[in-house]
Amino acid sequence: MGSARTLRSALAATGLAVLSLSLAFNDAAAQTAKQPVAKTAQKNKNDVRTEQDKVLHESLLTAYKAALFQKDDEPAQDIAALVDSAINALDQGANPHLRITQGMNILSPIEVAYTLFAEKGDTGTNASALMKKVLEKGGNKRQITSNDMTIMDEAVEIFLKSEQEHIDGVRKILSVIQWLYSFGFTYSDAPKWQKEYKDFTSIADWAMDRKTLEILKELSLVDEKNYTRLTIGNQNSRDAVQNNTHLTREMLTNNGANIAKIAIPSLPKSSSLEALEPGPTAKNREVDLVTVESKGDNSPIKNHHVIVFTTAVKSALILNPNVDTKNFHHLYESSFRQIRKDNSDIHTALFNNNGAKIADNIVFSTSQGSAKDTDHVSEENVERYEGAIDFIALRESLDQQQKNKITYFIANGNDWFTGGGRMGETSYITHGPRAVTVGASADFRAKNMETERPMIAHYTSFAADICNRTPSFDGEINHGTSNATPALAATYRQMAEWYGDALSFEEIMAAGLMSADRNPWDFKNPGMFKDDKDHSVANNPANFEGQPAHYTSNGGGLPWHERCGAGIINPKAWNNAIQTMIILKERDGLQTTQATAQFLSVHSHEKIGTGRKAFNKYSFVVPEDMTLSRLTIATPGGSWLTIMPIVTTPAGFQFRMPFSETETFSTYAFAYEDVKKGDVITIESRGKMEPGAGIYIRGQKPGNAIAALRDVLRKNGVLPAPVRAMTESKVTGPAEPLPAVIEYPDDPPTPRVPKP
Repeated sequence: MGSARTLRSALAATGLAVLSLSLAFNDAAAQTAKQPVAKTAQKNKNDVRTEQDKVLHESLLTAYKAALFQKDDEPAQDIAALVDSAINALDQGANPHLRITQGMNILSPIEVAYTLFAEKGDTGTNASALMKKVLEKGGNKRQITSNDMTIMDEAVEIFLKSEQEHIDGVRKILSVIQWLYSFGFTYSDAPKWQKEYKDFTSIADWAMDRKTLEILKELSLVDEKNYTRLTIGNQNSRDAVQNNTHLTREMLTNNGANIAKIAIPSLPKSSSLEALEPGPTAKNREVDLVTVESKGDNSPIKNHHVIVFTTAVKSALILNPNVDTKNFHHLYESSFRQIRKDNSDIHTALFNNNGAKIADNIVFSTSQGSAKDTDHVSEENVERYEGAIDFIALRESLDQQQKNKITYFIANGNDWFTGGGRMGETSYITHGPRAVTVGASADFRAKNMETERPMIAHYTSFAADICNRTPSFDGEINHGTSNATPALAATYRQMAEWYGDALSFEEIMAAGLMSADRNPWDFKNPGMFKDDKDHSVANNPANFEGQPAHYTSNGGGLPWHERCGAGIINPKAWNNAIQTMIILKERDGLQTTQATAQFLSVHSHEKIGTGRKAFNKYSFVVPEDMTLSRLTIATPGGSWLTIMPIVTTPAGFQFRMPFSETETFSTYAFAYEDVKKGDVITIESRGKMEPGAGIYIRGQKPGNAIAALRDVLRKNGVLPAPVRAMTESKVTGPAEPLPAVIEYPDDPPTPRVPKP
């Protein structure tokens, strides 16, 4: 991986790549900037005119070439001596704005000084002395470089490009920015980025993870107050989080929350949802639901955030007409990055609560996510490794997320049919222990059907933890995982309100996953194809063949579907399963105690086979007896679109990793299998994984209520035996081993009705 020291060399030789950051559905997209164009104007006032100009030109051009292009086997140039000659020329009247011609590029003295420091540092170059002298003689901090931007614009751009690079590279370019600041440069000298992102006013605003922010703090590029605000929130918000057991509008308002003013809808007259009856042990615990979506979303749907919020409230009203709607809130904020400058102090404090009781009584839901298509991810996907700063930040966040225990329902996306293929949702918040990624189900008529029937939505993306039926209200339905998600969050919120005093999130969610419906049909995989810009083929379910859904039961007997995880949530069955769990827990004195969550590094590695059939097998040893829960799998360097790593549990269940930008994925696919200390989980990869690969293992200690419910449901025929192939809810035989390479078509299906 490149470092910042070599970044400008590459830019000078090949042209600059521009990072375009979106705060909503498209997290980051790389675009290629235009190649520098030669300035051909004649008799420019900044051309060489005097002997001193000539000395300055030749000295700096030679120093520049030596810093960027000199080969190891060539005689070394004395860059410091060349710079001293240039400084002397400036003292004798040379033009500080001189045009220095290098091939097709036009450089300036200020750009050469910056380049020397960025490439070689100050020792042996006297770059600082040169910069000081150029500015002393009237050099312009905003002079346009050979890459058609200011020096600060370019430094910011290299920093943004380095955020997937080695931590040393990030530190290097930030050291360059610190060096520029020492000469009086500021973020205001980056007009390109100020124009494109008007809300960003400092280099610290671009930090997306805690590790980067730590480096900014080390280099005094962010002050202590702002660092604290961005990482844990201010003192008032932290006190509010620690001293309260549930959220109030006053807490949000008093601590800067960006609250959306959305009218609370009335109870719908009809809905595909049905009211639930509270069980005999139900209580009325206060539990809040917060939908989160930043103002800057790129959704094509007008008022997307309003639809999402009202879906949550309407769902809650149908499930329980007596629900207290004051416990529902919408924030114009975002949780997809670890650090976000626009988030309020209360939002930051809640997400860094260190185990505060309030976390058990707040349910977050977001229908905002990164756009996922294979071209985009293939461009952005780089081999993660131990030294990559985003990988370090993610690894270090796992223990903290384990403490914070944020309950978050996350829309898994609508990209399966538009080139999404096997994309998985892997943003920062999906790696928490209480995160749930949500797909969608509804009534559809497939190409080979005469009437509608319940189906897994043809658009719902790959590898959700669970699907939820997209609700209809008063005969109208808004499709998409955006609406399935807040409806499921509202359903969980109701369960937590009634049963949260008796059961934990892990227990309530386990009852929901185990009791899910598996009878809705599926669409045949259309593979990956390029649809037209209006998605006229992909948006019409009648263009796709329908078929019964296929599941494989995992090592605990939990059925698992490649897109819908455990199936489609059935609220009534969920409610009943919770009653059973409460009875078991009280009757048998069960305690659901968390096992030690920890990151397992590779225990052993062997290469199996030869030639095209060869693969790498990595082993990870289970540290203690437990019932598995949500796991996080990191496979840096081991993934590619049609050849993804395969994880195998001690019981023999196999799970193929989805393709992702981060090569790290969290899932309930392995949940509820009992494992013993010393058992081995393996990852098989056609590629060789980089150092840093591993499994963040979570689970419950033996004697827990989750395993007890699993055993009862298996005995009653609700759950199958482990590692079985299933069609809908019926077992068809033992599970077949997964093929090493995925094969599927890459052409769109034939439209049912040809285009005019």
